[in-house]
Amino acid sequence: MVAHSAYSRRLLESVKLPSAKTDLLGEVARLEGRALPLVHELQRYQRADGSVEPRRCGAATAALSALSGELRRSALFPERSREAFDHDLAAWRAVGLVSPPQFDASRDAIEGPDDKELAMFAGPAFMPNSDTREPLFQLVLIMRDEPDSLHSVRENYPHLESACQSTRVLTGSRQAMQGQCVVLFPENIPASSKVTRQNFAWFFMNKHIPTYQWTLAQIRERCGSSLFAEGDPLASPALDAEGMYDTRCCWAHLHEHHHNVGPRPLASNLALKTQRYTGLLDELKVDCQTVQVCLRDAAIPYRWEVFEFVLFDRLFRYPCAGDALRNGDAGAGVLLGTWLLRHGALTASNDRAQLASRAETVRAVDALVGQILALDELDEAAYTKAAEDFTLSVLDPPAQAGDYYAKPADWLSSVFACAPGSSADAGGSDD
Repeated sequence: MVAHSAYSRRLLESVKLPSAKTDLLGEVARLEGRALPLVHELQRYQRADGSVEPRRCGAATAALSALSGELRRSALFPERSREAFDHDLAAWRAVGLVSPPQFDASRDAIEGPDDKELAMFAGPAFMPNSDTREPLFQLVLIMRDEPDSLHSVRENYPHLESACQSTRVLTGSRQAMQGQCVVLFPENIPASSKVTRQNFAWFFMNKHIPTYQWTLAQIRERCGSSLFAEGDPLASPALDAEGMYDTRCCWAHLHEHHHNVGPRPLASNLALKTQRYTGLLDELKVDCQTVQVCLRDAAIPYRWEVFEFVLFDRLFRYPCAGDALRNGDAGAGVLLGTWLLRHGALTASNDRAQLASRAETVRAVDALVGQILALDELDEAAYTKAAEDFTLSVLDPPAQAGDYYAKPADWLSSVFACAPGSSADAGGSDD
């Protein structure tokens, strides 16, 4: 999956460049022709912890020096980030490239961006749901692009402390441009200090367009043209690319709003809420709360499309990840599907599966949200233990070290289970 339509006429007319003299297309071409090959070269020298193989240190040193020079010449890499990158690079060289990189300064230098502005990150990063679980060197150029159509959503569902930003990936390293990585957060960047508050949260929304097209193809194959008991056609397949972008941004906004309301907001409980089972349940809870408000608030733009995006991605796409048993997003999807199965919200006949009506489906979701919110009221130690206990009361306990869970037999025999050889690595373009 590649963000092919990054440079639409609307984007080029609306983007806020660093200066009137900045040539966006020329700068991107320079990054793609000079900086990105160096990034991919560095990736080949790195080990699983991000350190460099001893025999490759000379080549890595030369590539890093060349990359630093290219970044200094880029009009798209602000001075603050250039200085932070050079500081982190010098510190890494001082302890030896055979040590894992720590890029605190580069992480902390990122500010914003504001709507329609550009931002760029260069350095090591974990890129979740990409082709690697290693903190390889990355380069990512994004433009923040908040849809005008969501003005009322931003007013009615404010982000009290969230740094969530809807962005388009314009160019970047392989893991940013291809595959299923759709986020970059501060906690993805290896550093010696912990993240106590997110100063940025980039969501690569244009990458969701071909992803959701893949999801819809799975539903058509397994469930036909309608998935709900009402029998009416689904709303989301009628969206064009811009509508899909706006819908996914609406989902992200509602998702982040719910992260930061309730008894234990994410922004002030980040370390606690990003543990294995607490994180899985919190991600599931806020998506379920998004489904709840889409059913009940008729003023939300694209509300039925968002309703479908959330349910279908959680049920049909996330569980198909190659590392699904070690992936909290996949675990949340399997848990939701298993919960719906056991609460009678899914039926199957004539080789076709069907969810209950939207209202009945949300009644099952209501019960799930109630269970998770009750855990939020516990003290920290009890909360952490209860999150694991609840997760593994629905899902099976992990069969191997490192796994979060095992998929239950009823889920594996359901329509939600991935077909052999299926993959969520959707191809196609944003066009």
